[in-house]
Amino acid sequence: MQSTVDNLFSVIILFFIVSVGLLFLYPLFYVPNTEAKEHQLEDVAVATFNKIVSTTGIPQNWGANLNINASNLQAFGLAKANASIPYTLDINKILRITNSSSFPMPSTAYIDSETIAKLLGLRGENRYEFSITITPALNISYTPLNSFNVGSRGNPEYIPTVFKVKVTNYAGKPAANANVTVTYVLVIVKNQGQNDVYSYNVTGVTALTDWNGEVTVNATTWVLSIINKNQNLKHAALTVLITAWYNGIRSIMPYAYNNGSNLLYASTLGNYLFLLYPADLIPSGAFHITNSTLEFVPPIYIYPDAITNQTNGNAGQVINRGSKKYRVYQLDHAVEDDVALLLVPAKYTGKYYNIAAFRVPYVMSFSTGKPGGGIKTVVLENLVKIGSYDYLFKLTMWRSGEY
Repeated sequence: MQSTVDNLFSVIILFFIVSVGLLFLYPLFYVPNTEAKEHQLEDVAVATFNKIVSTTGIPQNWGANLNINASNLQAFGLAKANASIPYTLDINKILRITNSSSFPMPSTAYIDSETIAKLLGLRGENRYEFSITITPALNISYTPLNSFNVGSRGNPEYIPTVFKVKVTNYAGKPAANANVTVTYVLVIVKNQGQNDVYSYNVTGVTALTDWNGEVTVNATTWVLSIINKNQNLKHAALTVLITAWYNGIRSIMPYAYNNGSNLLYASTLGNYLFLLYPADLIPSGAFHITNSTLEFVPPIYIYPDAITNQTNGNAGQVINRGSKKYRVYQLDHAVEDDVALLLVPAKYTGKYYNIAAFRVPYVMSFSTGKPGGGIKTVVLENLVKIGSYDYLFKLTMWRSGEY
């Protein structure tokens, strides 16, 4: 009996000694391993950041090349080839990873996040996730203060003519004395005999923000002068481009005001424009579209360009693989980086449509997921250029499933 008690006591003492020893030894193994993983995450994040913003990918013009897709893109990078300024990104590449209601990208041209993760080497033994956010370096917001009816009796069409604009920097501080230009693009349609005549009217109103980064811009007189000069007006629609300059930083905010004119959003790549007509419109008949588009570079530069329907051509076949129903139009020239907007008027069964293709994303977000609570993340950010506009590029990375 005494021997059993002694043996039990010895086991308890041995267990206590081993437990105390492990308690002291655990930090020697766990802490260095944890620190090594943290440093590894930081190293991977830095390398990934540099690869995205400093390399072009392979091929280097993959953004504008319709024959490059998620299955044959060899390397991923957003840098513009042969750019003279570091951290200049390619707008076509950014549009290829953007897909929203305002920037509808055909799935055959869209590059998904999992493909990019593999190309960046984030799907090896250690799996890493990422999130990319690209926002204007200046945050531009606006509030319409007054609207004007430019429609006819029984067919009212209201467009805003007075805007209150507020500008803050990327830290959220008011941008006092920022130079703000509001570019008004007014599309009108009037009847001449049996024909509809489209015309574009553009003006820019420039003012400085006050101490709180705010300014009110009024174009009522200009709009009234156009409406009064054009009789038999059948349709009018307004698009606004707001540009702000502050301490050497330039940003833009595009906005198409949908006043019942059946606004349709299109997307562009290189010298192609893609439009997915609503399903309820396609069976009823052909869309009558003008054979030209206008490209707008704020504050008031306008470039006309001819377009041709290539839906049944090679470009249309590439985009519409898998029974897609995009209309594909080819422009005579590649769209320049600083073009903020392309407008194409259209008419269908007596209704007027405005096809708007924005080139500069206001806020672009792209990710493989979201980090859960308690997951360690690494956040890297830097100012980048897209055309002549300034953006804040932010990369967030974390290791999958680690707490």
